[in-house]
Amino acid sequence: MFRHNRPRYWVDWYDRWHLLLVVLLVLLLCWLGYLAKLPAPHVSLALADPAASLVSTKPIELIGTAPANALVRVYDGDRLVGETRAASDGTFKLALTNVAPGAHTLRGVVEVDGTRIESSALQVNVSAPAVALAPTATPVPPTATAVPPTATRVPPTATAVPPTATAVPTLAPGALQRRGKDNAEMVYIPAGEFTLGEAASARTIYLDAFWMDKFEVTNAQFQQFVDATGYKTDAEKQGWGFEYTNVWQRMEGISWRAPRGAGSTIQLAFPVVLVSWNDANAYCAWAGKRLPTEAEWEKAARGSDARVFPWGNQWDGTRLNFCDSNCAYAWKDASVNDRYAEVAPVGSYAANASPYGVLDLAGNVWEWTADWFDADYPRTMPTRNPIGPTSGQLKVLRGGAWSIDAFYARATSRFAQPPDFRERSVGFRCVQ
Repeated sequence: MFRHNRPRYWVDWYDRWHLLLVVLLVLLLCWLGYLAKLPAPHVSLALADPAASLVSTKPIELIGTAPANALVRVYDGDRLVGETRAASDGTFKLALTNVAPGAHTLRGVVEVDGTRIESSALQVNVSAPAVALAPTATPVPPTATAVPPTATRVPPTATAVPPTATAVPTLAPGALQRRGKDNAEMVYIPAGEFTLGEAASARTIYLDAFWMDKFEVTNAQFQQFVDATGYKTDAEKQGWGFEYTNVWQRMEGISWRAPRGAGSTIQLAFPVVLVSWNDANAYCAWAGKRLPTEAEWEKAARGSDARVFPWGNQWDGTRLNFCDSNCAYAWKDASVNDRYAEVAPVGSYAANASPYGVLDLAGNVWEWTADWFDADYPRTMPTRNPIGPTSGQLKVLRGGAWSIDAFYARATSRFAQPPDFRERSVGFRCVQ
């Protein structure tokens, strides 16, 4: 009785519950309307120059759009052929190299909140390179009848020119010489075949002979370069470097001169660190050398017998400077004491020598190589003197460092960062 004669302003719990449902329903409808107006995440992929002729020996330039800063992977069918990161405006560029002749179906793929989003298929047809035609014998009549044989007039050259084998001494694998403007001790790596990569992707590769620095470039050598040229590293010009504390973050005031910040000092016999790829490339050019290709670095580290580590196939944490009991990171191996919490002087581990006698190719500091990162390495590499893609976003580092575990100390392990990346575990060496 009272229920039906209550004052108008009266609302009991039953009515309040229904009112709350109505309010929530209205809010939900507004939210759904807002979401409907948001642009759906999308990916597009196209040729940078649709009119360009696509040849297997030339890079294929791709452009596209994706969510801002998203990692974009490009697939040829179900095979990953490249990856890059979209800019803040959602655009990206990517150059595919060593694409085989024939028809290809390319798709750009990103993952947003666990959902895979693909672009429309991009169909491309790649031509084989033109083959030069050998001169034909039919248009030009034989000259043998018109010109008398010269054999009787010119004595055989074999007697006039001695064999070159006696004039050019053969260098033994691992031979040492001081070379370049920095007068660094270098090791001779002979020409020949070796196994590049591991497991199913491994390939037999031929490399010409080359020389490699026996040790990582030291602070003393880098100081010599800076004194001679006035060079400023990327860290010095920008005033900061990277530091790893669970994530990569900027650390103000650190550089190769002050790896721990203002007031810190360097030791001349230690590897130079906090150098970017740009810095390492500049040093090698000044010294009359260059950075090694990935293939050169890997051959120097593992020799011709496809070993896993420079010293052999069995892990031995006493042979290198890695994340041991002195290391601050959670993944440290507390069962080993390599005597150093961070970087060690070059050549501190004689048992770390590669088959040719190069030292510290496992551990101590990461080493820059010349190559741009190729996600499909080494399957896309040519089998003779291979080099990486002609362009890219990331440069490849090899060899692991004092901050890593056994996995990254393998001769086949790879790490990639932008060319201006610099950190306290990154250094380099040169080849010639």
